[in-house]
Amino acid sequence: MDATKQRSKLGLALAGGGPVGGIYEAGAMAALAEALEGVDFTDFDVYVGVSSGAFMSAAVANGLGPAQLARMLVEDDNDEVFDPEMLLRPAVGEYLRRVLQVPVLFWSSLRQYLSDPWHLRLVEAFQGLSHAIPTGIFDSAGIDRLLKKLFSTGGAKQRFSSAQAPALHRGDRPRYR
Repeated sequence: MDATKQRSKLGLALAGGGPVGGIYEAGAMAALAEALEGVDFTDFDVYVGVSSGAFMSAAVANGLGPAQLARMLVEDDNDEVFDPEMLLRPAVGEYLRRVLQVPVLFWSSLRQYLSDPWHLRLVEAFQGLSHAIPTGIFDSAGIDRLLKKLFSTGGAKQRFSSAQAPALHRGDRPRYR
């Protein structure tokens, strides 16, 4: 086959934006899929995303089309596999673990400061308390379970089994076969 007759590769790149960004992307993809006749979003060559965009890209790569995603997220179709409320569950366990760390971190910081108060500033000594700040507001355990369920079903189109993790410290690019 001659190079001029080869089909161009198509890719989907989605940005982040949290739950609202994911909902926006689902609606935008559904509108594009409706406007672009003959384009199957689940049959692209490359899928890329950041944060919620990665979640959406992975879902599309595994066969959830834009219309189905829009029904799940925009139209609140509860018969689907995804419950949008899972995105807004507070990370209560994370908060509790962090609060329980405060006494240990406080006494450790105080001990560090008192060991050398002339050379160590109070603020520097107590920077260790920053480890008590939660890593997030919402609990992602539901999303993790959903992705495992989606990717473990027999109908998953992309297994990413040929993906090679890039060496980010060297700036390597991932290679897919």
